[in-house]
Amino acid sequence: MEIKTLVRLIAVVGSSLFAFKYICLGKMGIARYRALHHELAMQQQSNAVLADEVAALRQRLHAWNTDPFQLEKHAREELLLGGADEIVYLIK
Repeated sequence: MEIKTLVRLIAVVGSSLFAFKYICLGKMGIARYRALHHELAMQQQSNAVLADEVAALRQRLHAWNTDPFQLEKHAREELLLGGADEIVYLIK
């Protein structure tokens, strides 16, 4: 093998190794991309759970605002309120 060919081969192999290391292991490499992709999927799943919770809370709020029975139930159970002619006892 000639010296020029050997130098070119070493340069190509060295460049390839450097490029592989940079692409696969660098700050913005494939490993980082996969980690970010996984983090994004987890965040989207968390957002979906929170969206379901928000929808349930909005439904409860709508029921409290439109249904007098639900409003009274909430006032009695959670706020410990009673009617004008009632006495509320709290037993622990």
